[in-house]
Amino acid sequence: MIQISKYNKQHPLRIFEAFAGYGSQSLAFKYLKEKHHEFDFKVVGYSEIEASAIQAYGLLHGRDITNYGDVTRIDWNEVPDFDFISWSSPCQDFSNAGLRKGAEEGSGTRSSLIFQERRMLEAKHPKYVMLENVKGLLTKKMRKYFFQYLADLDSFGYTSFYKVLNAKDYGIPQNRERIFVISILRTEDDPNPEYHFPSPIKLETTVEDILEDDVSPEYYLSQPLLEKYLTKADINESIQKLYPEDFNTQNG
Repeated sequence: MIQISKYNKQHPLRIFEAFAGYGSQSLAFKYLKEKHHEFDFKVVGYSEIEASAIQAYGLLHGRDITNYGDVTRIDWNEVPDFDFISWSSPCQDFSNAGLRKGAEEGSGTRSSLIFQERRMLEAKHPKYVMLENVKGLLTKKMRKYFFQYLADLDSFGYTSFYKVLNAKDYGIPQNRERIFVISILRTEDDPNPEYHFPSPIKLETTVEDILEDDVSPEYYLSQPLLEKYLTKADINESIQKLYPEDFNTQNG
């Protein structure tokens, strides 16, 4: 279990955000700190290459946090030690909404970056590693990569716990399922780590609460345009692009 009471202003939880985006994990820790005033954390660095995301990260969290850039080029020995790392590697090649190219090592796909964690763990031994990714990682075609990741973590001394969570069950008005993996380092003091995912909480805010009652007509799709798009739409072509292997098998 992650003991937040262990981390305070004298001994803050040191975190590193890989594939950081705009820094959603740091935001989560900020919200945690608001609820538990005795808790404290410090971001020792992050990794991001997308210019717009880097700009957003700086605006949200300050520009004094070091961005170590491309995760494949990081010398982890030069990174300050950290207790927690978020490892939300690219999901495009796992997602049902993508081409599902997978994550074979050396393939060059964005999702194959998930296995860069080995380089990190050879140099660093954080107490906690958190992976967040699309539920598609558990499908028949992709699950081998998922279980390889878990095997890697186990070989470095980590016990992992995973579960598919939905954002709507945790205060966010969005039906968004993601798999979360919490990996905890086994130590002499804690040889059999335990972790329990939080129970769902009541959703108090819905999309209806956020949307405006009076919306300008310019934001509506007119009937002629709607009919135009529907006429051009080819459902078979769309399915073939999303699932080429399945489509060819069924229609071969």
